[in-house]
Order: sequence, then structure tokens, then C-alpha cells
Amino acid sequence: MENKRLKILIVTDSVPYPLDRGGKICLFNFVDFLNTTHYFTLLVPCYSPETKEHSKKLKKLWPNVSIEMADFTTAEENGSGSGFFIRLLQFSRRKIDSLLNKIVYKGDKNYQNKLDFTTPFRPHSEIFLTALKKVCQTTNFDIIQVQYPRNLNIISALPLKPKKIFEQIESQFDVIKDFAKTKNLDPDYANYLVKNSEILENAFINQYDAVFTLNKMDTVYFNSKSITPKVFTSPFGVLNNDILKAPSFSVKPKKLVFSGNEAHYPNVDALQWYLEKIHKNIFEKHKFILHITGTWSEEAKTHFKNTSPGIKFEGVVDNYSAFLQESIMIVPIRIGGGGLRTKILYAMANAVPVVTTAIGAFGIEGKSNEHFCVADSETDFLNAISALITDTKISERVTQNGYDLVCEKYSQSKTSELRNLYYNEITSG
Repeated sequence: MENKRLKILIVTDSVPYPLDRGGKICLFNFVDFLNTTHYFTLLVPCYSPETKEHSKKLKKLWPNVSIEMADFTTAEENGSGSGFFIRLLQFSRRKIDSLLNKIVYKGDKNYQNKLDFTTPFRPHSEIFLTALKKVCQTTNFDIIQVQYPRNLNIISALPLKPKKIFEQIESQFDVIKDFAKTKNLDPDYANYLVKNSEILENAFINQYDAVFTLNKMDTVYFNSKSITPKVFTSPFGVLNNDILKAPSFSVKPKKLVFSGNEAHYPNVDALQWYLEKIHKNIFEKHKFILHITGTWSEEAKTHFKNTSPGIKFEGVVDNYSAFLQESIMIVPIRIGGGGLRTKILYAMANAVPVVTTAIGAFGIEGKSNEHFCVADSETDFLNAISALITDTKISERVTQNGYDLVCEKYSQSKTSELRNLYYNEITSG
């Protein structure tokens, strides 16, 4: 098939730099590899000066890519009506964050406060829609690609001519379902929340021309629902430079690593469950320190340090690959949403064994005890970590198979070349 130089607009939630969370890595993976093959424009909201600085740094890496912003900082500085609305939203978010901190760290069982995220389709602001309209009037795009469920409803504001693609990084209703299960919500009420979000989500998706999923299981789901647009399985990969060269598979683990930012609630739930149910036994038995990377509030750090021995918050790690060496990656995720877990792929790419839940491993084309270790109960999770610590044969087998899987299916080159084929197929008709 002939490779055409396409004009592609990607509507997303943040500048994909620095690479401190999975959604950013997913977007960076493709644009970094394909930006000399196609003309990319990114449209992102900007709520802070830091976003502008990150954009400038990324522009140096990608001189061929246009980064456009829906600039909310200017509206706020000018004191306009829109600025007041944004300040009101920010105040509300701080109030919600305060409630969430009480829930997570002070034992408040009123989890109802966390169900704010079950209404993901509220209208975008006038500032965002104005920026979108301006970008679309400036360039005749061949493709407009939208990321994240909360952006699905901009379909009605998009021009008719370009092919519209929705990239399913995670499913909102699956997140709700897992959340309800972990918090023991009333089953009937939980089912109402899940079905409500699923119906809305799929109704919006049906307005697009194509869907990109990150794994085959999500593709199977869409096909079972008779989704109108064509569905393509298009996983993202580990950046080529981040795959360890000439790894050793006989390295004896000396520490545990948990990676994730506090702002993403499934990380909070995962860490809290692991520390409350599992880590004390691991620390007493093996004296392994748990190193926690990512951004966490001082309140969270104090709470977890006071209740759990043998943990260390590392913050954002500069040389993540070097930091991972001689470790076991734990991914005790209980709230999923489909997609792929970046932290698992990166651990395997660095020949680091992984212990995760079935939800954490969801979508990765590997097998438990061959490419990673899946454990859903407290006892099984503890036993899986202990086995990797004490049995070198298990550790060597899992690390080598996991590394080979990433090189075979989840490298930046292979995933981006596949994405490029799909772009050309979608626009060829």
C-alpha cells in the first residue's frame, strides 16, 4: 500500500512530555517515530506555565510537529467570564481532592465522593472548542484522532471531511466497574453506573470512522457490541532507546519497585492494598525495601511511612532503566479500564520480573509464570514475590521471556510501523 504523507490532528489531554505516565508515553511512542512520515498537530489544554515549558522542550525534539494549546491561563489572567469559570472549576477540583485525601488517608468510608468520574461526558469549555475550531480552519486535516473517553463528545464539533479516529487508551465504564467491586458498592447501583457510562461511551464511539484499541481483548469487546466504525488493534510500545541492550537474565533481585503517580487513583488503591495486606510479610521475611516512584503528596508519604515499614518514596527518577536493575516490579492494580500497563512493558524491556494482578496484565500478550507472574489474592501475590526472590530458575525464565516478548511485539518500531499501515488503510477509501 502506498504511503501517503498525511496531516493528522491529535486531540489529547496533555503535552506528552515529560514521560511521567502511560498516556503520554503512548502518544510520544507514535509521534516520535512517525513525525517525519506524516505531519502531526497536537491540540492540548494548557492550565499552567509548566505546560508551556514542557511544550517548548518537546518542540526541540520534534521540530516537525505543531503543538497548539487551548490556553486557559490567559483567560484567567484577563479576568474574563471564562477565566472565572476556570477558577471555579479549579476550586471545585481542590475541594474534591480534599475529600479524596480524607477517603484514602483518614479512613472515611463514604466512597460515594469518588464517583464524580462516572459522568465523563460533560461539555468542553468554550475556550477549548474555540481553539479546536481555529486549528481545524487553519489546516485541512486528513485525520483527526481523539484520545480518552472524556474527549469523545467533541465529535459533534469536528469538520466532516477528515477521517475521525478514537484511540481507546482506557474504558471509562471498566474503571467504574473495578472501582465499584473494590469498594463493595451495592451491586445494583454499581451496575446502573457501569451500564450508564457504557451506553454513552459506545454511542459516541459509533460516530467515529475508526477505533484504535491497545490490545486484542478490547477489540473483541467492540466487535461483540457491533460497533459501527472499523476497529484496529494497535498497541503502543517501549521506546527503542529504553529497551535494555544485551541484558543479563541471571541478576538476583535485591529490592521491590512500585511505579505510579498519586493523581491516578488506581495507583493509590493498588499501593494501599499491597501495603495493608502483603508488604509487612515480605519485609519481615526477605528484608526487601519497596521503592515507590512517581509524584506523591507529603500527606500520602507521611501516612504510608507511618503505617508501613520498609518503604522509600523516590519521586521522579531520571534514569529509570538504571533504577530498575536488580529489582522486582510489583503492579497490584485492582482498577483497570483496558489498554496496556506501561510499567509492566518497561519492566520487561529492562529484564525485570513482574508480579501483577490479572487486571494489571490485561491486554498484554503473555502468559503467567512465563512472561510475568499473575496473582490476585494476598497469599498468591506474596508467594509469587517470594518465588522470584528465592528461585533463580523462575526469575531467569520470566525475565528472559518477558524481554523477548517486548522485543517481538512491543517495540516502538514495530508498533509504530503497524500504526502507519492503519493510517493509510483508513484514508485510502
